[in-house]
Amino acid sequence: MANISIVRIAATLAKTRAARAYSADEIAADALALGRVTRDAHRAVLGKKATSSLAVEARAIAERYGAELVEEKDPELFIFGLRFRDGSYSGPMRHIFPVM
Repeated sequence: MANISIVRIAATLAKTRAARAYSADEIAADALALGRVTRDAHRAVLGKKATSSLAVEARAIAERYGAELVEEKDPELFIFGLRFRDGSYSGPMRHIFPVM
């Protein structure tokens, strides 16, 4: 995953109300972990393998930031997305932040 994507994930997580409880290092670590899990899920979908264990890890990170994990499993669109309950992200895709 490109570094710009990790920065984008970190910036989006940092904008949430829940992020106030975390240091910049913790937010960056969560962004890296979420990027890695999403990349692995993308590869799993392309290889027609299960993503359930990866979704559990991504969901745990999402919940720390007050977000719901949305599983699209469409490699052309996104595999995992985040819908923030506090409304901190608004975008054209039903207000879902596409992780990758």
